[in-house]
Amino acid sequence: MHVSKRPATTEDYDLARKWHHEGFRDVVIRQFGTWDEARQDGFFADAWAPEATEIIIADGVECGYCVVELRDNAMHLVDLVISPAYQGLGIGTAILTNLQHQAATMGVPIHLRVLHANRAKELYARRGFRLTGQTETHMLMSWSASQQ
Repeated sequence: MHVSKRPATTEDYDLARKWHHEGFRDVVIRQFGTWDEARQDGFFADAWAPEATEIIIADGVECGYCVVELRDNAMHLVDLVISPAYQGLGIGTAILTNLQHQAATMGVPIHLRVLHANRAKELYARRGFRLTGQTETHMLMSWSASQQ
């Protein structure tokens, strides 16, 4: 499977919102017991930054998005959202592998946070991310080429 990315535009809002809601609905229900559409719309609207977002394309089909920020001498994976129809196909692994190569070249670690109920934490662990802390709602994980 060929995986690539393109810069997001403001026109991607509705599709990215759809992916966000599809990708997080089950996770939020598992962790918090309910899904509040209006609240999730607000979370998404507050976080949506097309200038920092890349649309994920797998074999020519747009299927998710990722947000990566460079700050504090580290790469921060803010969001990695893949439509459930495309999960389990190696797309997340391909995106993470690419980010890890970039981070290793730059000599910086990658930090992320993931909801406790999100199965993506298993993908991150398989890719070498280590638990560095926890909050009431999230696991904090990091990866560094020097730890591998």
